[in-house]
Amino acid sequence: MFNPTYNTPEELKAKIDEYIAKQKEDQEPCTMAGLSVFLGYASPRSLSDVRARKNEEYAEVLEYGKTRIEDEKNRKMLKNQYNVAGAIFDLKNNHGWTDKQEITGRDGQPLFTFVSNINRENE
Repeated sequence: MFNPTYNTPEELKAKIDEYIAKQKEDQEPCTMAGLSVFLGYASPRSLSDVRARKNEEYAEVLEYGKTRIEDEKNRKMLKNQYNVAGAIFDLKNNHGWTDKQEITGRDGQPLFTFVSNINRENE
């Protein structure tokens, strides 16, 4: 039931572009879940499984769709058109974003320096 077939990567890309245009026309946000259903898959997980199984051309087209959605969310978040917390949550959970802290000492040096002072006379 949920096993769509696209004869060419170009056909799949056209369907992805159709989804994005439809969402824009309806003034609705694009989502990975929405894209998955529109393409005929049961879930975003199913779409990820297809990306892993299909040949490289299909995988690139599916990655293109994911990136288009990520770009839209990022742009709207930066323009304050989305709830920022919700957009960040979505970007972390659906697009691989992470929070990263780098803790360093003065002038970017390591925070700690370990010095080993071994008395070699006792050997």
